[in-house]
Amino acid sequence: MKKRLICLMLMFEIAFNLHKPVLAAPTSEQINRQRNQLQTDKNEFKKAQDKRFEIEQNIENLDNQIEEVMDKMQENKKQMSKIQENIKATEQELKETEEDIKKEKELFNKRVRVIYVKGSSSYLDVLLEAKDFSDFFSRIETLKSIINLDKKITENIKLKQEQLNNNKEELNKQNDKLVSLNSDNNEKMNKLQKDKSKQSKLIEEAKKQEKLYASAVNETQARINQTLIQIDAMRNSTPTYTASREAASVSKKQTETVTNSTPAYTASREVASVSVKSTETDANAPSRGNTSVSGNAVVAYASSFLGTPYLWGGTTPAGFDCSGFTQYVYRHFGITVGRTTYDQIKNGYAVSRNELQPGDLVFYGKGGSPTHMGIYVGNGMYIHAPRTGDVVKISPYDRSDYITARRVIQ
Repeated sequence: MKKRLICLMLMFEIAFNLHKPVLAAPTSEQINRQRNQLQTDKNEFKKAQDKRFEIEQNIENLDNQIEEVMDKMQENKKQMSKIQENIKATEQELKETEEDIKKEKELFNKRVRVIYVKGSSSYLDVLLEAKDFSDFFSRIETLKSIINLDKKITENIKLKQEQLNNNKEELNKQNDKLVSLNSDNNEKMNKLQKDKSKQSKLIEEAKKQEKLYASAVNETQARINQTLIQIDAMRNSTPTYTASREAASVSKKQTETVTNSTPAYTASREVASVSVKSTETDANAPSRGNTSVSGNAVVAYASSFLGTPYLWGGTTPAGFDCSGFTQYVYRHFGITVGRTTYDQIKNGYAVSRNELQPGDLVFYGKGGSPTHMGIYVGNGMYIHAPRTGDVVKISPYDRSDYITARRVIQ
């Protein structure tokens, strides 16, 4: 009886242990499917990020073009104002010339009347009233002189008047040209704004796609983590058996693989801690008065404007464009840089990527033409005023359209 009981217990134990390893197979297969899905989601997420970045670059280019048009329009307004002043001055000269003509005529009449003995009103009367031949010829010479002088004065005034009229006509042509140019610029501005509006809609759609895939990545990762927890629970509740240990080993490897292959995703990956300003080596500048400027000091001051809205042509904390922001920051330290990206890319001296230090200016664009810029803060990040609809923020600096970097702190 005891032998039969022992045999039954052994058979039950063998059957129980043989059944347990089978549970690990479908679970491992499930993990593999989920890992494949995770990789697919990550790939789609990367595509969405790349698409958003491409659209953002297009918007930056449009912003840059709008700023150029605004600068041209502002310059045109200055020229138009100057031309209007010149036109007014020319009109005043014309008025004064007319007054001169009137005065010269009055002077001429007075001169002639001096000769008149009886207030004669014609040259003939003056000659006929001559006392003798000597007086006659004397009067002829006098009248000649007066007539020539009057003619000369009149011709000079007429010439001056013609010149002034020509100047006024030329100024009017220039003014009309500027008005036409401003009209063209307004049309161009409207087109750029429409294009940018379309781009803004595209970027909103790209952000939605990015969030969608980010959510899918996180959801898939959560399912994998939950499955791994279930496997651990199964393993812990299963009696020790060789096959179970093998399953545990597979589970551990899968956990390590998933953990290592899944980068941590942050929805606002472009916002970084400003603490990087203290992790890089100082780039000391020459003394300006009693003040020594370092790159870290520049970064620290620049970071105080995080969240400031982007504004076309903005050069104050009320709103910045990309070059207006960098110019404002450096002006705080008594360092003068140009107003635009085209100006600032000529300031200081060039530095390579592996020589970048906090405070260096970094430039982006296509074909070597800068359309965007910011200040390097360290740890592969830079602070910048990105584009319309965005704010001053910190982003990864290693963009595909990177051009160069300049150091303005000596």
